[in-house]
Amino acid sequence: MNVGPAWQAALPLPTLIILLMLMPFVGVDVALPLLIVVLLTMLPFVCYRRYAHLYSIQNGRVEHHKGILARNVKSIRVKDIRNINLRQGVVGRLLGIGTLEFSSAGGAGIEVTWWGVLNPDEIKNEIEYMHDSVQGSP
Repeated sequence: MNVGPAWQAALPLPTLIILLMLMPFVGVDVALPLLIVVLLTMLPFVCYRRYAHLYSIQNGRVEHHKGILARNVKSIRVKDIRNINLRQGVVGRLLGIGTLEFSSAGGAGIEVTWWGVLNPDEIKNEIEYMHDSVQGSP
């Protein structure tokens, strides 16, 4: 199973909200070009955040692949997972996105992080089910 960050997580939502809130005060003539400039400026950043991260569960491992040209991979075996944390703020709850953090018994702290995941509850439950089925087998 492969998962990537959602577009909603990569967008600079606070900046867009502020610009939209300023629109009635500064007028559409000023705010609209400013909004277009901000969107065009942020486009490479949004694309990088979206395509430079890949999250996968394969061969009994939870992995976070980071990078486009170079590659950095962090992984943890499903059977070694001790804890799965789900973090969602107010905006994340509204958009259905969140951050999953995985830690193992052998490590200190969070070892693998998946940010901006769509439907994080479902993914968390699926990984917990996989963990329980691996732990239950001899």
